[in-house]
Amino acid sequence: MKTRLNKCRFKELCTEFLHLRKVSFLLFFQRYHSSLITKIFNRLQTCSYFKTLFISRYVVISICVSFFLLINGTATASNKKSETKSIPRDSLKMAYLEDMALKNPLMRQVKISTEYIPGRDINTSLNNEDFLTGKAQIIRNSFFFRLPLLTFKNNSFNLSLGSFNQHVSLTEIKMHNPDFTFDDNFLSKTTVNVSLGYTTRTTIFGKPALINTAITGLIKPDFSESVLSGTGVVLLNLKRNKQTSLSVGGAVSISPNSKVPAFLLVSYEHHFVAPDLLLTLNLPYRAILRKPVAGKSSISFVNELSGTFAFYNIRNSYVPERSRYGTSEVKSGFTFEHRIGKKFVFGASCGALYTTSSKMKESSSYWGNSYFIKNENTLDPYFNISVSVLPFL
Repeated sequence: MKTRLNKCRFKELCTEFLHLRKVSFLLFFQRYHSSLITKIFNRLQTCSYFKTLFISRYVVISICVSFFLLINGTATASNKKSETKSIPRDSLKMAYLEDMALKNPLMRQVKISTEYIPGRDINTSLNNEDFLTGKAQIIRNSFFFRLPLLTFKNNSFNLSLGSFNQHVSLTEIKMHNPDFTFDDNFLSKTTVNVSLGYTTRTTIFGKPALINTAITGLIKPDFSESVLSGTGVVLLNLKRNKQTSLSVGGAVSISPNSKVPAFLLVSYEHHFVAPDLLLTLNLPYRAILRKPVAGKSSISFVNELSGTFAFYNIRNSYVPERSRYGTSEVKSGFTFEHRIGKKFVFGASCGALYTTSSKMKESSSYWGNSYFIKNENTLDPYFNISVSVLPFL
C-alpha cells in the first residue's frame, strides 16, 4: 500500500515538473519574440525605403502588433489576461470613432456616391446676353478616401484623396445667337482633389479647443491645370455633457473661388432622449436631424451647402479657351442609411437642390466677377445613392 502511494506521488511530481517546463518555455518564447519584434520595428524606422514610401509610424506599429498577436496565439491564460488590458482601449476608441462617423459622414474613411438630377431647365447668358436654352440630365460620381498619416500626442496629420466626375446630357437646345454653333450635347468633366490637413487639440482661455489647417489642390486629370487653396479653422468648446455640445469659432479661406475670406462657425449638437433624435448644427453650412430606426438604420433630414468645380477647354472665338466652371448649391432632403456588417454603410437620399450660382470665367481671372457665362438659378430634384466605410485605420 505504501509503495503504491509513493508511485502516485512520483507521477504527480513528474506531471508538475513537465508543466513547469512547458510554462518556462512559453515565457521564454514570448520574451524572445517580443525582443525580436522590437528589433524589427527599430530597423523599419531607420530604413530609408519606408521613409521614401511615407509609411507612418502608426502603420508600422499596427503591422508589428498584429504579428506579435499571431505569434502569441498559444500563450497561457495568465498571459492572455495581460494582453486584454490594451485590447479594450483600442476597441473603445474605434467604437467611439465609428459612432462619430455614423453621425458625421465627413469623418468616414471611404465614400463612393452617385447622384442623378433629371430634367434641369437651362437658361444661359453669354456676356450678359441670351445665349441658349434647353434641358439637361446630370449624373455625378464622386469618390473620397481619408488616410491618417501621423498621430502623436494631441496632433495628427491626414491626407485626403478624392475625385468628382459630372456627366451632362443636353437636349432641346435652342441657340439665341445664330453665329454660335453648339455641336457637343454630351459633356463629361473630372476633377481630382488632394488635401493635406493638420489638426491639434489644445486649450484657449481654459476651454478645450481644436485647430485645423489644410492645403487643398483641385487638379485636372492630365495635370495641365490646378487651383490651390488654404483653410484654417479654430473651434472653442464652451459646453459638453451627455446630451449637449456647443462650440464656437471662426474660419479663414484663401481661395480663388471664395468670395468671403473669413466667417464665424457654430457647432451645436443635442440628443433628445425621449424621441431619440439627434440635432447637429454646423453653421453656416450644415444642419442635420437624425432618427435611428430598426437597430442599424437611420433616417435624417439634411440641409447643407455644396458645390461643383470643373476645368474647361473651349475652342471658340467667342469665349476664352481655358476656363473654370463653378456652382454653389443648397441641398434639402431626406437620407436613409443602413449599416451593413461592422464597417459598411449604405445610403440613399432624395430631395430638392437649389443652384444659387452657376458661372464660368477665364482661368487667369482670380477673386473677381469677370465671368462670361452665367446660368439662371434653378430648383431641381435629386436622387443619391452611396456606399461608405467607417474608420478602420
